[in-house]
Amino acid sequence: MSVVEIIFSPTGGTEKVAQIISEQWDESSKRIDLINPKTDFMECRIEKDDDVLIAMPVFASQAPTIAINRLKQINGNGAKTTVVCVYGNGDYGNTINEMINAADESGFHVVSAIAAIAQHSIIPEYAAGRPDEIDIKQLVDFANQIQNKKGKISFKPEIIVSEEVVVDADSEPVPPSEPPLPKPDETCVGCGICLDECPMEAISSEDFTADITKCIFCMRCAKQCPKECRKVDEEVISMAAIALKDICSSRKENELFL
Repeated sequence: MSVVEIIFSPTGGTEKVAQIISEQWDESSKRIDLINPKTDFMECRIEKDDDVLIAMPVFASQAPTIAINRLKQINGNGAKTTVVCVYGNGDYGNTINEMINAADESGFHVVSAIAAIAQHSIIPEYAAGRPDEIDIKQLVDFANQIQNKKGKISFKPEIIVSEEVVVDADSEPVPPSEPPLPKPDETCVGCGICLDECPMEAISSEDFTADITKCIFCMRCAKQCPKECRKVDEEVISMAAIALKDICSSRKENELFL
């Protein structure tokens, strides 16, 4: 029996949460990295007696489509599984249910789910420093509760659709019209690390710009850049931060579903 982490973690927050949980089950675990587009996920082997942890970030209240599609290529073989969605203190929407459905379709035996908080990948002022000490204690407690769970998950998060907000154009900021596309600045040396690390193969080998039709704005290229020369337009970030202020400012806690 092994602990197997199946992770999509572009900037490291999801990985950090996953490690806190999986280390309670076994200090050493196997890793299947859903980031790498060159991996043949159909060849990834899961044993029936493995303990599996599937962890993904939340993008705009949903699971990343590419991560779900790659997960569906893996045969779960009936292994006991916990799904974990990680979000930046905003709204995780239907992500947990999307992950459970994909895991079920692939033959995993989902016994539990967690919604966990990590620092926002695009606007780091939200959930700054999380997971913090309080989060770690909660996640360790969750892991201990899950350890002896055998039956299939019975309680899933309710999907709540919030009422449409009417924006007063004279008093409220308008969200950015363009997505936060990371771009190289004048200090870029063309090392190509961003190109190699992009989960979508969306970065040009000629000028290292991202193809907006492929980029999922996961910020991995910016995180991996050794020169920190990949940036998002400051005005775009500022407008996004203002637009998300109401939903992201109040501290949210981790949740366990059994």
